[in-house]
Amino acid sequence: MRFSPSVTGDYGVVVSTKTTSNSEYSDELFWDSYCFIYSTSAFDPSKPLVDFLRGNDDLPFGDGVASGGKCGFPSGLALSAGKAYTLIVSSYSRASEGSWEAEVVAGPGGFVLLPEPS
Repeated sequence: MRFSPSVTGDYGVVVSTKTTSNSEYSDELFWDSYCFIYSTSAFDPSKPLVDFLRGNDDLPFGDGVASGGKCGFPSGLALSAGKAYTLIVSSYSRASEGSWEAEVVAGPGGFVLLPEPS
């Protein structure tokens, strides 16, 4: 997901996942995710360390227990207005599938979604 903050400042972004697979071995409703933020307008998967800002895994649920279904940066993500960033959401398993949604949970403004490069 490519985006640009509307205002310069410290932000928090949390990603939640939902599974679409029905496994007989698991009743979990999420897939195990991890997140990466890049300061670039065009992420290159063949060069994953170029423009890398931060990565994070397993944020806790409200009860403080770590969850594979949430990842992100709840606070302290310093971003500049008008600059393009890329959020990459991935999983630990090729068998994991489903949807995800990102939420701005802290910060002085919102995000403008940018089109993906062609």
